[in-house]
Amino acid sequence: MLTPDLVTEPPRTVIGFKGRFMSALSPEANNLDVIPKLWARLFPRMSEIQASETEFSLGVIITEPNCDGELDYLAGRPVTVRSVHGNRLV
Repeated sequence: MLTPDLVTEPPRTVIGFKGRFMSALSPEANNLDVIPKLWARLFPRMSEIQASETEFSLGVIITEPNCDGELDYLAGRPVTVRSVHGNRLV
């Protein structure tokens, strides 16, 4: 059995594409439809993300209290400064 590691990271600004999906644990799960499409949108546009902090990308799951299985997923790149990016890069 895998044992998770708890790693504390400093706050980051991540720029990329965000989409709402239903958790894999939900009967209405659509995570396998939504998440790959976000990455497919991001990959050809990574060069547009200015002030990229690293060469790695992040997948971030954003939860809200009482979300009932509905979550947001952000596929993006960490940046050192917040800059303006068009066409729905968030």
